[in-house]
Amino acid sequence: MERLLQRYKKSRTSYVFSGLNITFFFLLLAGGVFFHLQQTAGQTAFYQKELQNDAQEVESHFAAVLQRYRRGLGFLSNTPPISGLHRAEMNAGVDPLDGTKYQQWVKRLETIFTSYMQFNPDIDQLRVIKATGEEEIRIEREEGQIAPAIDLQDKSDRSYFNNAMQLPRKKVYVSAIELNKEYGEVEYPIKPVIRFVMPLYNGADTPWGVIVLNLKAQPLLNNMQALLEPPEQLLLINNTDHFILHPDSNLMFSQYLAEQHTFTATYQQQAEQGTELSVFTDQAGNQLLGLSQQLKYGFGDAQVMQALVMLPKSALTAAVIKRDITFYGVLLLITALLYAGVIFYRRMAQKSSELAEAQQLAGSIVNQSFDAILSVDENGDILSCNQAAETLLKVSAAKVVGESISSLAAFNQFDVQKAVAGLANANNKHRILDWHIPGTEHSGDKQLTLSLSMIAPKAGASHLAIIIRDVTAQVQAEAEIKQMNQMLEQEVAERTKELKQARDEAQKSSEIKSQFISSISHEIRTPLNGVIGGLKLLRNEPQTSKAQHYIDLIDTSTDALGVLINDVLDLSKIEAGKLELVTTQFSAKDLVESLCKSMAIK
Repeated sequence: MERLLQRYKKSRTSYVFSGLNITFFFLLLAGGVFFHLQQTAGQTAFYQKELQNDAQEVESHFAAVLQRYRRGLGFLSNTPPISGLHRAEMNAGVDPLDGTKYQQWVKRLETIFTSYMQFNPDIDQLRVIKATGEEEIRIEREEGQIAPAIDLQDKSDRSYFNNAMQLPRKKVYVSAIELNKEYGEVEYPIKPVIRFVMPLYNGADTPWGVIVLNLKAQPLLNNMQALLEPPEQLLLINNTDHFILHPDSNLMFSQYLAEQHTFTATYQQQAEQGTELSVFTDQAGNQLLGLSQQLKYGFGDAQVMQALVMLPKSALTAAVIKRDITFYGVLLLITALLYAGVIFYRRMAQKSSELAEAQQLAGSIVNQSFDAILSVDENGDILSCNQAAETLLKVSAAKVVGESISSLAAFNQFDVQKAVAGLANANNKHRILDWHIPGTEHSGDKQLTLSLSMIAPKAGASHLAIIIRDVTAQVQAEAEIKQMNQMLEQEVAERTKELKQARDEAQKSSEIKSQFISSISHEIRTPLNGVIGGLKLLRNEPQTSKAQHYIDLIDTSTDALGVLINDVLDLSKIEAGKLELVTTQFSAKDLVESLCKSMAIK
């Protein structure tokens, strides 16, 4: 029943934990969606502010450059050669104020223009154009050199000239960013320029000419682009809806190079809800967020460019995703830590439960053990006593727990402190002792083995576990076995003595047999040698063929008998361990014939 209750508690805890996990997951999901929406709105507002700041920087930089060169043109228009040039022209080529000739004023003005261009590397040309539209002076930069131009041209049909001639004193006409033309054709390689033109007055109500400053526009465009950080893009659109500047070089200066490419034909525009931004979709389907800023360079509404600062919408998405990843990463880390804490707590609770069960199981095992088990502290006081100890020592656990172990009759001579000190100083914290309990009227002597082990339930404490096993029956059995072994050893010794005597007698009989064989072999060899000698003498006498035949048979038989005698001698050598093998050549044919002859007699 208790186990079923524990299982029910565990399953209920698991269900509660699973429910908390599911609830936390949905809360986390809802929080993530809310955070994503907030981040999207916040990131859009951030990029809107960034685009506004960048557009204002572009406008400020453009205005500063225009203001700088307006002032520069005003400075050049007030130099003495400008007024002297007109006076000399009006007075037969000589200035009435100081007598300077017209060409002298031209040279001086060319020198001033050249010096000014040397200190301003972005200026491409400085010119003076008369009221008739004819260029009077032109200083230009060509392949890094600054020099007066020879091929002066008629610019009376140029809009910048005609517009400037309509301006009052000290006003500067600024053209749009255009490609420079020579003799009415676009100059290659292309050269984008801005023209600053000021009318020249000399007392009369109508200007006698204009001073023109051609500014290289490409450095200005580069500087304006450098104000933006990738992936931001800058587009400049003129008042005819054509591109001046575009990330795609094929669309730049489309009014001159690809007139069909206009802003309206390239992009579709719609407002981004909740912001001041617009969404621009190009022909490839790419969406960009953009903000427009007017760049005024003249006096009328027609002299306005549109600067469009744009950002790919994918960058906004990527930024939101990056923040989402960061958020979810941090959230996941926090969740993991919380989850780890919950799991740790759950495991600790489970471990505590398992430890309690293990302690209960260990207590049951100790109580059911056939060995008596006592635990005592360093002072010798009994801490626990199992049922086997109660039975063996004939005591009650309830009475002896808390008492000194020396109060037990079986351990009145046991020194706990000495045993603890001995184990503490030894490398092996385990020791086995033999212990004897004297017999009483009701029981005989008992032989015990004590297994002593150090246990440390907490720091600084040293307890002693004593496992007691009654080995009286085992000791008696060992004594009986030892006695039986002694009897067996005595019997084996007697039997070994008898076998030794029998072996000695057998060896003696074998020696006598060997001596007999050796003697009889030699004794037989002596008459055999006489027979062999007689045969040799008979061979020397003349004999009939039949007698000779018999002699040969006898000779063969004596040889065979000699071989047999030698074999008998070899037997004695074998027993003595001195047999030697002799290799000799023989005729198999003669051997077989002699055997056949000897067999034929029979």
